Amino acid sequence: MSSSTRNSIDKSVFTVLTNAIILSMLESVNGVGVWKSYEARSIPGSTRIPIQEIRNIFHSTSDLLGLDVGSGAGRSTGILRKGLGCRIVAVDVSMRGLLATDSTSMRIVGDAQLLPFENEVFDFVNLAGLMANLTHKEPERAKAMRHQVAREVYRCLKPEGCAVVSDFAATGELSGLKHNYRGHALITGEYGTSVGFNPPCPIDFEIMTDDEILEYARTHAIDRFTHHYTASELVEIFHQAGFKIPKYSIELGKSSSGRERDAIVLTAVKV
Repeated sequence: MSSSTRNSIDKSVFTVLTNAIILSMLESVNGVGVWKSYEARSIPGSTRIPIQEIRNIFHSTSDLLGLDVGSGAGRSTGILRKGLGCRIVAVDVSMRGLLATDSTSMRIVGDAQLLPFENEVFDFVNLAGLMANLTHKEPERAKAMRHQVAREVYRCLKPEGCAVVSDFAATGELSGLKHNYRGHALITGEYGTSVGFNPPCPIDFEIMTDDEILEYARTHAIDRFTHHYTASELVEIFHQAGFKIPKYSIELGKSSSGRERDAIVLTAVKV
């Protein structure tokens, strides 16, 4: 890593950590306290970390500098570091999650909408499970947040660098799982955005009428929103940020309940 790159990251560490106490108390980008019912080391569902997709872009990975945005408790950070053999910077809004992350990686408290780095610093950026949490009670604000994150990722990447995205898809092509997105949208205001209750909804939305769903929402505590993407939706977000999209795939992931669910893995290259 060049001295200028290291200095820019060191400056970022100082800037962000001076505000760490304030940032750690903020609500997540979800706007309703996403995943607050989970412990820092618990994984609320998982999708594959796109190691091979990164390898397909670069001839060698050992000298790369990667950014893991929305690193949580470090699952993805550890997989990237072990699988690629390179230096990884982990960024998350949760101080508790970062403290659980392997200390051999640099750990920074920060917001994906305003990444605390200079332009063109990283070779690749990983977004595993991050895009699903870009939700808000106002759907237009949620959409603006997603585009802002894509622009920030583009800004921080070196030319010809890549972003890899791994998240749940709004399809049931492989899993055969039927999900009543229309019913959830009665509450969230956006197709693809699901609502989660605490305690979890004991009745399956798939068999509830619209009136039953709305009544349930009025009488039970909403814990979180989660957005699942169609391929065209995710491609368009990154395309508008300036990326070229050479590849995406639909594959199987696993939800927090242990059920198989369709996932989308996308590669975006900065041009």
